[in-house]
Amino acid sequence: MPKLLQCVYSLCLILSFFNPFQQALALEIITFELPRLESDSWHAESVLVKATLLDASHIQFDIHIKKLSMPEPIGELKNVKLSCKKSRLTTIHVDCNKAWLYLKEPRLDSNNIGLSFSYTFSDKKLKLHMRNVRFAGGKADLKVNFSGKKWQITLSGDKLKANKLSQLANNLFKLKNQLTFNGLVSLDASISGISSLTKKITLDANINTLAFSNQEGDIAGEDLNIKLLTIASSNSSRKNSWHLKNNAQINDGVICLDWCWEIPKQGLHLSTNAFWDDMQKNMDISQFALHQPGITKIRGKTKLDFAKGFRVKILDIKLDKTSLSNLYHTYLQPVFIGTAADTLEPEGQIEGELSYNQYGSIKSSLKLDDIFIDEQSNRFGISGLSGILHWDNSDRPLRSMLSWKSGHLTPKLRGAPQCWLLDS
Repeated sequence: MPKLLQCVYSLCLILSFFNPFQQALALEIITFELPRLESDSWHAESVLVKATLLDASHIQFDIHIKKLSMPEPIGELKNVKLSCKKSRLTTIHVDCNKAWLYLKEPRLDSNNIGLSFSYTFSDKKLKLHMRNVRFAGGKADLKVNFSGKKWQITLSGDKLKANKLSQLANNLFKLKNQLTFNGLVSLDASISGISSLTKKITLDANINTLAFSNQEGDIAGEDLNIKLLTIASSNSSRKNSWHLKNNAQINDGVICLDWCWEIPKQGLHLSTNAFWDDMQKNMDISQFALHQPGITKIRGKTKLDFAKGFRVKILDIKLDKTSLSNLYHTYLQPVFIGTAADTLEPEGQIEGELSYNQYGSIKSSLKLDDIFIDEQSNRFGISGLSGILHWDNSDRPLRSMLSWKSGHLTPKLRGAPQCWLLDS
């Protein structure tokens, strides 16, 4: 007899051999224990099997596994019990439409899970389907498929709680996340791999009425509605790293970073292309883009360190040519509330760049194109302002040049002067 790979497989071989002689031998119950079972993608230790022959093609069985090691994110499970009151058995396969899985698993909200399963002897295909599993404060359907070395786990959940999902993600990726989350999540997730290696993760989620905050409260958001698509692939060229592609559409709500901004009706679209180093806990975002139709588009790249909390190592941002009026009324005016700059009527276009590194170096430039600014009380104004402003936080001087058609500081100044600014 070849090496046993699965508990159910060994059970079925024994029962199918003895079944023709059941009446003659008065054989009704078989109990046996296996010290270890293993396949290319999982293994079980201390497996106790109890089977009862019901008729020529049906059996009842209970399987108790002291320790079951599965691919991540399932991981290690202890004291697992699988019961089926009536499973169908042939020489080709075994299946059960109404089985129960009992386990103590802190990631699940219930210890008793109803499921169906099937196993084919020739190609060693095992399929599990768990319905209405209480998970992360909501309910989910879970499917697990094994076929030789390949495996796939799919999860479909509704009304899951964002705070519980955040805790699960922190434990899975060993993150020290300082943000707290609240909200409801509906998601479809798929995880696949070969042997014990996870190769691809796909996450399609709708997050409703999301609220988040750090402990200090200076980073927060409320009533956000987000549609998120994330694809993570194991990077063969970088050991212990992942290639991440993200697309998010953010609608409604408010985001606060010292000042608060209301998400306009056009919404925000965020896309990133990144690499995650699981050993160093670093994320290299080689490309990101934040696009708000009719208002602005920001592109850039950054490197983030999560090993000890959160730290920005490198940040490069480019602001594409943008309407100053739209940018001011959407993002800048909330910053200037209570000052002379909160009642402006600007026109024209701007574009700019900003660079930062972990050593504190900051460098920026801002290009102005035919800017018109008028203060509603007519205390000051300028028109035709154009040029480039350069600034950094080093000791070396930088030269900037501006020109304008006219301006006033009550009384009005006229003319078309030019000036050079020297930052020192």
